[in-house]
Amino acid sequence: PIELASAKRLVAGVPATIVGWGKTAYDQASLTEELQSAATVVQGRKWCRSNAPPFYAQSEICTITPPSYATGVCQGDSGGPLLASGPSGAPIEIGIADHVYGRCSTRHPSVFASVGSIAPWIRTWITAYKRPPIPSGPAPPPTLPTGPGTQPAPS
Repeated sequence: PIELASAKRLVAGVPATIVGWGKTAYDQASLTEELQSAATVVQGRKWCRSNAPPFYAQSEICTITPPSYATGVCQGDSGGPLLASGPSGAPIEIGIADHVYGRCSTRHPSVFASVGSIAPWIRTWITAYKRPPIPSGPAPPPTLPTGPGTQPAPS
């Protein structure tokens, strides 16, 4: 499983990756058939408050990709991850795609729920729905009943 971000606040300028099945253009008739990913950059809270209203700094992250402004989330990406590299280089989920502005315009920020602000809640649900471990080794043979009257009749 992927590591979840901690409650530590993200710094503006952190490179991140958007992943999703959403449209790649607003007028696209259906969702994409291949999982898409795109590079983006986490923006500062003050910038997000000004450019992504209503923006809730305690529980949201916003991204935009200057100077190209070529990527962002679109319809169908909601619920998808926003990933960043952790200290070891392994990906960490820092956000969950929430909403977009202006007909999926890449000139407007993409907004994500901050995983760090809800990580304890997510872990509670993961634990609640964790499957029991699969037993190792082969399954034991079935046991048949023994005793009088339980033997098969002779043929």
